[in-house]
Amino acid sequence: MTPFRLLSIIVCFLLASVPWFYGGGSGLNDEGLPDWALHSFVVMILFSIFLVYALHKYWDSMADGEAEEEDSTKN
Repeated sequence: MTPFRLLSIIVCFLLASVPWFYGGGSGLNDEGLPDWALHSFVVMILFSIFLVYALHKYWDSMADGEAEEEDSTKN
């Protein structure tokens, strides 16, 4: 996965976490939280899980690519 794609996914998660479309109120099954708060909480949990996955999977490969770029500029 390219850094641009990772950044795009992060931006999408952050935009999705903002409750743009909620007018107010709360439902019966959401423990008294407003709908917008529950929505933001769930999206941020999913965003955190994605960040852990992305960092675990791509951290070493991106660090190796950065080291290769530094070596090629020194020669």
